[in-house]
Amino acid sequence: SHATTCTPFDTSFYRGRPDLLEWLVYDVSYQLRPVFIATSDPAEGSPIWRIESEHRLINYPVEGDSAEALLASLKSDTNPLDISASSGSKPIGFSTSFVSREYSLPTNDQVSTGESMTSQSAAAVSCDINSGVINIIYETTLPQLTESAGQSAELKDNWTRFQADVQTHEAGHSAINREHFQQLLADYEALNNPGCEELDAELAALFQARKIIIEQAHAQYHLDVGASTSFAEYFVE
Repeated sequence: SHATTCTPFDTSFYRGRPDLLEWLVYDVSYQLRPVFIATSDPAEGSPIWRIESEHRLINYPVEGDSAEALLASLKSDTNPLDISASSGSKPIGFSTSFVSREYSLPTNDQVSTGESMTSQSAAAVSCDINSGVINIIYETTLPQLTESAGQSAELKDNWTRFQADVQTHEAGHSAINREHFQQLLADYEALNNPGCEELDAELAALFQARKIIIEQAHAQYHLDVGASTSFAEYFVE
């Protein structure tokens, strides 16, 4: 909202023009429609940074007509995930994210990005960021059953429940990432105009600090709900 200010009307422009003065007679009102002209400067208080993201889903095939065969398939080379250092086995599902950033600085030709800031910093007329983008790729890897005639209805039902819980578990990890990347956006917005030489280092430091907080949140999530979905709970002989 904006405060309204009233000042005495200057009629000097209308002197010698009685036809125009007649327009200003008492009890006649006029509606003024302001026109706003865009400039190259961002509006005061408008966000500088934004997030652009996409979500990739990777399904790997799981085959078998028994619980033992399904478990062996989950541990086989068709599972593309690396062996976990903490558990010594391959995770069943996994969620991760890949983050990059780019930004523009006010330069003589208005072209400068975070990737090329070192080479173009000499051309910058200021190191106040014009605009910035945090690019995020969310990636979730999940098992997918390859159905066959030898699979019993009970086996398929057990797998459906198992796969749904694996998916829910990984969705929790993705939600943590999304929440904290919104906080990273706020961290970048709050950056208090560092010098040109410190700008990229300051952004990197903010990202590393937020990354530590994200890792702590994932660890707490495992404490709260468990580190993984137990296959044996769904396939009790």
